[in-house]
Amino acid sequence: MPYRAGPSPSAPPRRQGGLALLLFVVLLAGIASLFIGAYTAELGGVGEAATQRRDQDYVNRAATLLAAWYAAHPQLMDGNTQPSIPNCTLPVGDCLMQAAGIPERHGVVVSISTRQTTPNGYDYRSITLWIPKADATGSQRSQYAAQYALVSATVDGRSIERALMVEANRTLARLSAQLVSAYAAWLANTGDIANDWFQPTGCGPYGDNANVACADTWTNLAQSGLPIAIGTPAVRLNPWGLSYQICNAAACGASDQAAPYSLLLRTATPWGGLLSQTAIEPIAAG
Repeated sequence: MPYRAGPSPSAPPRRQGGLALLLFVVLLAGIASLFIGAYTAELGGVGEAATQRRDQDYVNRAATLLAAWYAAHPQLMDGNTQPSIPNCTLPVGDCLMQAAGIPERHGVVVSISTRQTTPNGYDYRSITLWIPKADATGSQRSQYAAQYALVSATVDGRSIERALMVEANRTLARLSAQLVSAYAAWLANTGDIANDWFQPTGCGPYGDNANVACADTWTNLAQSGLPIAIGTPAVRLNPWGLSYQICNAAACGASDQAAPYSLLLRTATPWGGLLSQTAIEPIAAG
């Protein structure tokens, strides 16, 4: 009988080998997808961290610029209930950013506090620059709260206004000391203790200094003649750009009826307060 070839005994092993190869490929793909997923998540985390660092650096630099602008324009910052930026009709925060030369980036929000008063008598406000978190919604993106901010930086006006107030008080004290010193020199030279060196003749009953004005109402230092009287240029404006003023007559509070005579010095603050100093005739020098 003719021979008929039967099924090759090697065929089943080839099918089993193909199945094994398929399983291996599927397993390898699964492992690869897990690796790629983990790597992508890691890259995403790195990207988020880099973005947060970038944003924090931006608000930090913006706060530095805004603090410098605040210090240079304190009267505009604290002279009214809200900062007043000339020739700007944008929202106040945008006006401040524009005035300070800060480009608005990354969705930055500027939150400005109301004007606060310290126990020491000076006013200030705080300004927070912040970028909302991606999942913040509604008012969470416009009204500052730490839990909704991805990054933030704050300009604290207390240190700025405190430094300006200290400077203004020092200037008043220096002017007073210069006046008393000049008065003492006059007494030691040709002056009469019974006469008033703080006043010109005819201003009060005992005026005797032709170099000063009769300031029977509060008079700006620039119009008072005091720089000539003390023999040195005097600062005419305080750190807020407001005038130093004098009064050397009884009509505005100075003592001009009997020794020791006095001269009053004052200057205003942007929030309406007054800083003052009194120069008193140094009788002991007479």
